[in-house]
Amino acid sequence: MRADLLFLSFAVPINAWIIVIIEVTVPTRFMGEITGNLSSHRGHIRGIDSLGDLQVVRATIPMASLANYETELKSMTGGQGTFTREFSHYDVVPAHLMQQIVAHAAHRNHARRE
Repeated sequence: MRADLLFLSFAVPINAWIIVIIEVTVPTRFMGEITGNLSSHRGHIRGIDSLGDLQVVRATIPMASLANYETELKSMTGGQGTFTREFSHYDVVPAHLMQQIVAHAAHRNHARRE
């Protein structure tokens, strides 16, 4: 058997998602709400800095979790918060989430056929 075919026979497909570094700048009084919100979106706080009356929270978070983040941030801070993001790396989607994604896709495909 050719080496490349042998290698492919042992390959296991994985699904990866994009992880971004996000920096959220907010007035100090919103810190608890912001850090809690980032954690609820599978974010990992990497650091917090002071910038005058503002706090800058740095975190890594799956990009898929940021779909409505601008609206959420405006709602939490009354329009006083801002954020930036940049690519960090790819990471493996956790197994329990992958099962949900596959089930959702199967349901959607089944609904299309009907």
